[in-house]
Amino acid sequence: MNARKTSLLKNILYSLLGSVLILALFIPLTIYLRYGREPKIDYKAEYEHEIPSDDPPPALVNAIFKPKVFKDVGEPDMDGFKATIMDLIDRNYFKIETRKEGKDKKNIFKNQRKPRGPRKLRNGCDKTMRRFQKNDIIPR
Repeated sequence: MNARKTSLLKNILYSLLGSVLILALFIPLTIYLRYGREPKIDYKAEYEHEIPSDDPPPALVNAIFKPKVFKDVGEPDMDGFKATIMDLIDRNYFKIETRKEGKDKKNIFKNQRKPRGPRKLRNGCDKTMRRFQKNDIIPR
């Protein structure tokens, strides 16, 4: 009788263990099917996938993406000014030449042409650089 009770107890425990394992498989599946999938929507956002037609000025990017959170967001700093100068050099508004004077080498910053267009920042950068130039050369 003792062997019969242990056998019956083992059968009940194995049945319970099997039921718990089946529940352990179906509970995550049920949670995923109910909450894990994104709902279907009828929203078509073509403009969000298009490439921007004109690249933003470097100072604007600098003003938006600051390394310090919530500090001077929206205001370009000196890095934005430097990036704008580099952008103007890339667009051939300014030119950097290296001249040799004796044993020394000098970097000369030349004004090639005036920036055009509605870019106030680039025009402002050009005005700032023009203050320091002499004969289309901006000394360091």
